[in-house]
Amino acid sequence: MLCDKCKKNPATIQITTVINGEKKEEHLCQSCAAATGALNMPEFSWQNFFPKLVMNDFMPDVKVEELHCPSCGLQLSQFNKRGLFGCPDCYQTFRSQILPTLSQIQANTTHIGKVPKRGGGDFALKKELNDKKIQLNHLVAEEKFEEAAKLRDEIKNLQNKMAKGDAQ
Repeated sequence: MLCDKCKKNPATIQITTVINGEKKEEHLCQSCAAATGALNMPEFSWQNFFPKLVMNDFMPDVKVEELHCPSCGLQLSQFNKRGLFGCPDCYQTFRSQILPTLSQIQANTTHIGKVPKRGGGDFALKKELNDKKIQLNHLVAEEKFEEAAKLRDEIKNLQNKMAKGDAQ
């Protein structure tokens, strides 16, 4: 593929931009990319990105200096500067401030990853049980009572399995 600008050299760089949902791709050679400034991208850093995103307009009005973690004493303003929490309790303390940002960065705010095969049986059952309870609530809200009754029975079976300690 040849460069979209000079049409002479082979394109070695692809630049993709998405503006208002419209995707535009540009294929450039090394010299054309350097001439347009496409290679002068600032280095990406979560520590620089996240604090700017948290302090955006959608953040609720909170006195930043007054909000701090009771365990480690980290203030929200300190977190905004460094992009790192001080302890595990910070996640719960600053939850309402960071949740809107997290939901914009990633699709889900709870971990939905894989469960370890070895030693993860009880955890897997708990996760499956929780997922089925959420699904049951949706079915009841949608008034799909027959499907909800079947799911209720599955939940009872899972609860019995957990009570007996049948985690695989």
